[in-house]
Amino acid sequence: MARKTLKICLWNADGLRNKLGELIHFISIHAVDVMVICETKLNHNHRLQIRNYDTHRRDRNGYGGGVAILIRRTIQHIELDHIPSNVENISIRLLNGLIIRGGYAPPHINLNFDTLDDFFPPNQQILLLADMNARHTAWRNRTNNRNGNLLFTFVVVT
Repeated sequence: MARKTLKICLWNADGLRNKLGELIHFISIHAVDVMVICETKLNHNHRLQIRNYDTHRRDRNGYGGGVAILIRRTIQHIELDHIPSNVENISIRLLNGLIIRGGYAPPHINLNFDTLDDFFPPNQQILLLADMNARHTAWRNRTNNRNGNLLFTFVVVT
């Protein structure tokens, strides 16, 4: 029996309102099943509806930020409770148990091990797609920053 694969993408939109056509074109030509979007910069007055996709989003109360997950309507899933954190986040769980979590950490936020532990509870399959503003040479940045060093240590040690 052939195994069904998912096409999952992450995009830091840096504002989605004037890029909706670009998003629709991208998910269409690449047959994306799940699209995680960081820095949507939407608020409750803005609509985000794309044909054949369910939309889950968490808008920031002020300007900027915001995360969203678009998932094909044919893929059964549930939205999970928000994780209280200084990292903006939204999560869904697929029927196979996989949790897909989108996140955005603004540049002024310092990550910590407690936040990362909350994002990765034990004995669960979790795929985090996020802009953590974490720079590290291990993922081909020219330099490291505090968040990059912490995230690298978390990944290597845990």
